[in-house]
Amino acid sequence: MKTLKLFSILFVSIILFSCNKDKSSPTITVAQPANHTHLSLSSMLHIEATFEDDVDLKSYSIFIGDVDGNHTHDFHYMADSTISGTSYEFHEHTMIPDSLNAMEYYIHFNVTDATDKVTSEAIMIHVM
Repeated sequence: MKTLKLFSILFVSIILFSCNKDKSSPTITVAQPANHTHLSLSSMLHIEATFEDDVDLKSYSIFIGDVDGNHTHDFHYMADSTISGTSYEFHEHTMIPDSLNAMEYYIHFNVTDATDKVTSEAIMIHVM
């Protein structure tokens, strides 16, 4: 009878603790800008996104770069921070330099959750 009782307690404990595991990677929902947005030199770039996770968020980083994820120095924009909770709203504005070459740039989003799962997203913008 003691063995059955101990087994029951162990079984219930395993079920309770396994329910709290992080089962999925964080998600990134970009509201602004839309992919392939056309923007003018010296205009304002509006960046708005929601980061979510089923258990807990840890950090984010956002930068503007090329298609391969390399940071570009002619359009310097970087934002990063530690965060917590299951949802975070990001909202910032930055000016597009008038000295840029007219070409495609990518806004790279990287979000990490509390168990170090990472999700990445890239949005292409066309600067004219």
